[in-house]
Amino acid sequence: MIQIGAPSATLDAPVEHLMACHRRIEQRLDTLNTVAAHLPDDRSGAMAAIEKCFQFLDSNGALHTEDEELSLFPRLRPHLASDELEFVDSLESQHREAEAIYST
Repeated sequence: MIQIGAPSATLDAPVEHLMACHRRIEQRLDTLNTVAAHLPDDRSGAMAAIEKCFQFLDSNGALHTEDEELSLFPRLRPHLASDELEFVDSLESQHREAEAIYST
């Protein structure tokens, strides 16, 4: 979703880019949460929406997680206080939990 007046979500603005990536992932998760109600009335439309969500998560979502794990988090760690390190640890744990759920 484009937000008028919001900072540009490009690699030149990495924090905004990261936040935009998270918003797109959240939008797909919201779609998955709401599409179930449409299965009885519009099964083919609901299944198409589910397929598109999974295509996005398989590609962009996976690349986003990989980028955080291999690039962002290692660069952040040396500069973080202990409570901030705990937060990054919890994010990495969430990534592992999501991957475990997604891979089943």
